[in-house]
Amino acid sequence: MNQRRRSTSASVPPTIAELSAANDAFEQRLRKLAAALERARAEAHDANARADEAERLTEALLSTLSHELRSPLQGMLSWAQILERVVLDPERARQAAQRVVVNVATQARMLDDLLDFSRTRRGKLRLQPQRVEVGPIVQRAIDELRSSQPEMQVALELGPGPLWVLADPMRLEQVVFKLAHNAVQACGADSHVRIECAADADDVIVRVQDSGRGIDADDLPGLFEPFPKEGRRNRPHGAGLGLALARHIVRLSGGELSERSDGRGLGATFTVKLPRA
Repeated sequence: MNQRRRSTSASVPPTIAELSAANDAFEQRLRKLAAALERARAEAHDANARADEAERLTEALLSTLSHELRSPLQGMLSWAQILERVVLDPERARQAAQRVVVNVATQARMLDDLLDFSRTRRGKLRLQPQRVEVGPIVQRAIDELRSSQPEMQVALELGPGPLWVLADPMRLEQVVFKLAHNAVQACGADSHVRIECAADADDVIVRVQDSGRGIDADDLPGLFEPFPKEGRRNRPHGAGLGLALARHIVRLSGGELSERSDGRGLGATFTVKLPRA
């Protein structure tokens, strides 16, 4: 009876090998916990950064909407009041109606850009690519721009033969229109804009050049960001959605959109490259 009690109460001390194995297991668990903690910290930092960026975009969106949408609305209101209060001759009445139409179209494009931007952020922007000739698409974009700004001067240079790409024709026209519109805005009343369509062995190239205000070297890296941060000395007019959307559309089409400027007052060049089809 006493012998059984002694055998059950006795304890065998762990060996050095067992202690070493337990210590290794403990250290491994500590390393896993430390790695998990570091990942949690990184994820929290990323979440805070995303929240800060979302807040900045929201504030910029509200600021842009209050300013950008007010301009065409004010234009429409002014011309509507003239038509209501003043008896105009037929030509002046036609011009007033045309300005109202232009302002409505401008506002519609802004809203379309906002919707496209939302689709882009959610990965929902879809293209319908097909084999298309670039020249007629570029010409349609120029014609649309001239309908709203008949005084502008845009020179179109087409390379020899048809230039074929695989792209969504409506979206490609949207890209060219935005680049040409920005070029005209950069030049102002003395616009000198040239659009060149050419090709090399692999790509079709659409190059939009202007002689306008140019782009500061410090602004080039963030040029395609929507709602640019304050402090950019020579940023394009508006919210920056046009360039951001244009690059996104070109990249979805398998191409690239790049920019070049030698500085303020020296104009800018935007180049679209799409694979030949």
